[in-house]
Amino acid sequence: MAQQTIPCSQKRYRGIQEPDTFSGGSTNDLWAFIFQCQIYFCVCEEEFKEDSEKVYFAISYLRGIALDYFEPFINKPDSYQDIDFLEDWNVFVQKLSNIFGLYSPKDNDKDATVAILFSSDGKAMTYFI
Repeated sequence: MAQQTIPCSQKRYRGIQEPDTFSGGSTNDLWAFIFQCQIYFCVCEEEFKEDSEKVYFAISYLRGIALDYFEPFINKPDSYQDIDFLEDWNVFVQKLSNIFGLYSPKDNDKDATVAILFSSDGKAMTYFI
């Protein structure tokens, strides 16, 4: 008899919780959100075989300005922009960190500059520099 894969949402006996939402608040909230996602991915690894599945799952837990930032890249993708952060979990985490984490002089200036990227529809966000 072949074993059936039970979706992680039905594995409540393991005590795993889905990540809290992240709305672009404090850096501590960001690190907690990323860590909670990584724990969820480890426990539910059969559901997240591709990095893009992890990225879209995490985006579904974004709220407020964090969700507003990613919305145009999903709803109105610009074929001329390289949006690799939707396909690679590590690049997505770096993007979140660049935008919503604290910037310090030790950070890579190129990464910080790339973080200020707008979609073709011109949606803008507030940045503190």
